[in-house]
Amino acid sequence: MFCIVEAKQWLLFCICGLFLYAPLHAQDPEEALDKKEDSVAMSTVEKTQLVDYYQEGNLAQIWANYLSALKQGKVTLKDKAFEEMRDLKRNEGDPVFESLGYLFLQKANEENTMGNYESARENYLHAIQMNPYLWPAYVNLGHIKLKEGKGWKSFVSMYLKGFRKAFDGQNTYFLLAVLDWFCSNLIWILISSFSLYCLIVSLKYTRQHLFIFLSDKNSPHTKVVLGVLTLVLPLLLGLNLYLVAACYLIIFFPFFSSKEKRNTYIVSLFLLIVPLLYGFQYAVQSLQVSKEFKHRNKQFYLGDSERQIADLSKLLESSPNDEFLFSLSVLKQKRGDYQSALANYDKLPEKSEFWAYGQINKGNIFYLGHKFQEAIEAYEEAVKLRSSLPEVYYNLSAVRAAMGNHREAEQALIKAKNLDPVSVESWEIKGHPVVNVEMADVQGIKSLLHSIKVAFVHSFKLEMPLINPWIFTVAILIACIVHSNFRNPRLQPQSCVKCGKLYYPSESPNSDWCSQCVHIYMLKSDLPSEAKIKKHEEVKKHIAFKNRLGFLIHLVLPGAKGLLGKGRFGGWLTLLVWVFLLRFSFISLSSIPHTSMSYMSGVSILSYFMWGTTAVFWLIFGLRAAWQED
Repeated sequence: MFCIVEAKQWLLFCICGLFLYAPLHAQDPEEALDKKEDSVAMSTVEKTQLVDYYQEGNLAQIWANYLSALKQGKVTLKDKAFEEMRDLKRNEGDPVFESLGYLFLQKANEENTMGNYESARENYLHAIQMNPYLWPAYVNLGHIKLKEGKGWKSFVSMYLKGFRKAFDGQNTYFLLAVLDWFCSNLIWILISSFSLYCLIVSLKYTRQHLFIFLSDKNSPHTKVVLGVLTLVLPLLLGLNLYLVAACYLIIFFPFFSSKEKRNTYIVSLFLLIVPLLYGFQYAVQSLQVSKEFKHRNKQFYLGDSERQIADLSKLLESSPNDEFLFSLSVLKQKRGDYQSALANYDKLPEKSEFWAYGQINKGNIFYLGHKFQEAIEAYEEAVKLRSSLPEVYYNLSAVRAAMGNHREAEQALIKAKNLDPVSVESWEIKGHPVVNVEMADVQGIKSLLHSIKVAFVHSFKLEMPLINPWIFTVAILIACIVHSNFRNPRLQPQSCVKCGKLYYPSESPNSDWCSQCVHIYMLKSDLPSEAKIKKHEEVKKHIAFKNRLGFLIHLVLPGAKGLLGKGRFGGWLTLLVWVFLLRFSFISLSSIPHTSMSYMSGVSILSYFMWGTTAVFWLIFGLRAAWQED
């Protein structure tokens, strides 16, 4: 008796499909954040447009003078223009700081392309002087050394030096861009590996699915058409790989073995990481254009103090916090507005992490006003809370010396040197009588750690575009379970492991072999020789076909052989690592969403490393494993 699929079962399946299709097609996981990212992308573009920066400090005219001197070979005029740009960098804000490095980097790349290596080298060095975090400048300098025959050692040395600079904790905006780029690729990897898992496992049961519709010779043509449509419709709808795989998973899930169903649930759990990555990625992108984060982070020199004071005053009105209040106090102190700075320092609560830093700076103001006793009181208040700061002891030493207490001054200086001898030596060489604590000293690497913390917290906020992948995954699993429960397992055809023949479980209960294989190979029943010969031929052809198919698929997708065979979970883990290696082997570092990376040229060492790792992985888990018996 052949399987007859009841109309109500297929009606239920179609309803589940419609329920899933609308939200899935409307909310592609790759496009879940497009609307929110538009504003972030617009702001990022505005931030990196160099033409807007030309208006500050007459940069356009100075740059034109530099190019003219470079073209005419006038070294003196060229050096003069470069010094003017260095002065401009010191006196203007961070946009000029960034644009100067990019201008020299762009000019160096042009000279490098034309073969003017000496001029290119000089401009790369100028770019590094303007912005020491420009990784492409170091890499391209290494390429020039390689072209000049100085060997791979010089190239690798320059590459690693640029790598260390780029991933320095102070290069916060670049690190945020790398995190954004890595999250995007990790999302793609998880979705692609899930999709390939669904497609590979579903491939095993295509014959069983079609057998239901084609086995009954008296079945109406509509049923045959319906069976074929369920296979081709997801492809005709123009869905992406993820949605096509989800549709096939729902269709073929009733045929899965218990182990394969369990593995599907586990693989789906990995997909639940995607919403967290979306939230993390969106938070990182928001930080890149956040004014609050810009003032918290001191990667670039901000020379226009009046503009900073105005911006910080507005930020304090909209979102008051101790960090911005301390920054505003420091700026006013540097400008010489001591009374206003003292008033702001006094507003800091004692429980604030910035209170001790404020006391140190207050003491410095009192020192400059020759109010030595008040300065000592302020420093001692700071020591009570933060006794590990070398600045407070260095400043105490200066005050004690000014009061004539040289022994106490020497003791305080020794304490400062014990805490940070390098900084104290630097302060002494520069002739600083007392040193202020500024935001760069307070934050440093903390700026990046703070941004990561904010990103993680933000990723757990339940915003609808971010949790949609959770909803999709749960909806897919529910549809799979519902479809499986409404199908009678005794009427589900199975494929004989031995010969590949399709049979119903009722014909050969408690076995993965069809009844003929059980009688011939297990029970050793006395059957006609012609039947035995025919069965032997079927088994031989089936094993040869299965081995060829598994071998070919496994060569392209390591891990597929385990999924096609016994449905091993390790097969999917192998496939996941393979997709990860392929993705990062063939993606360019210039795709990192940071302006500096658009100037990267040539093949990077990281690419060579990924290619070698991918090749070794393929030899071990692809080629070698493909020859092994499953």
